[in-house]
Amino acid sequence: MGGRLSFLRRKRAKTPPAAVEVAPPAPVEAAPPPPEKFDDSTFWVGLKAVLKFKKGLHHTPGPLDRSKFHIRDATKLSEEEIEEVKGACKALGDKLDATKSGKEVAMEYFTLALAHLGLGETDAASAAFLAAIDKDPTLGRAYTNLSHTLLLDAQSDETLERVVGYLECALKYDDTETRENTMLLAEVHSLRGNHAAALEVYGQLEHAEEEWENVFHMARCQWELKEYGKSIDLLGKLQLGPDEEVAPAFANKRIVLADAMALLVPPGAAVVAAR
Repeated sequence: MGGRLSFLRRKRAKTPPAAVEVAPPAPVEAAPPPPEKFDDSTFWVGLKAVLKFKKGLHHTPGPLDRSKFHIRDATKLSEEEIEEVKGACKALGDKLDATKSGKEVAMEYFTLALAHLGLGETDAASAAFLAAIDKDPTLGRAYTNLSHTLLLDAQSDETLERVVGYLECALKYDDTETRENTMLLAEVHSLRGNHAAALEVYGQLEHAEEEWENVFHMARCQWELKEYGKSIDLLGKLQLGPDEEVAPAFANKRIVLADAMALLVPPGAAVVAAR
């Protein structure tokens, strides 16, 4: 029996003890957040200011002293800017080498021309634009700017003839201002008295009659060519929109329309249109 008891004791010793179940801890509730405190220096002061403004208790600033204002024309350079441009002109002039050629040198001459143009030196600007074209005959912007610069001075027959050639080159090499250069070419043809050529150029424009200036210029060309019916039809298309009757930006259009109406209707109506 002793051996059997010993066997039972050994068997019980090898059996693992039963697991004891432990109850999960009870959940602990988080502490409530502290009550929100308003900052008197921001919220309440701001609220009082709003209420005071609505009641009309706010401080009304006095009239501004316009004598202290410095009104500047954005189209004109200041004295400081003029000195800077003069310095740039001198630096570019000293750097340029007339013996060199290429697109880089052409752009340097083009920049020099713009600097002269900013100073109102149209002759020097034209010479620099011509030098840029000589260095790079495909520099379209030089043709465009040269044409506009030449038209700033006396518009002799010789100058207008040169401008026509430069504008034709600009239309070939400068694709940034194709429409503007086309309209300018038509106007220059008209100034030279070649109204048929002007109308031919206008015919190359898409939606040319959407711009009242084109309509007026085409009507003038038709009138000079004694195509009075076509001219009157074009003039009849000139109308003032609801926002154009008093807007300062459309003063020229009102004058042109009054001139056109003077040809078509009694003088009284033309005077009314010009107002």
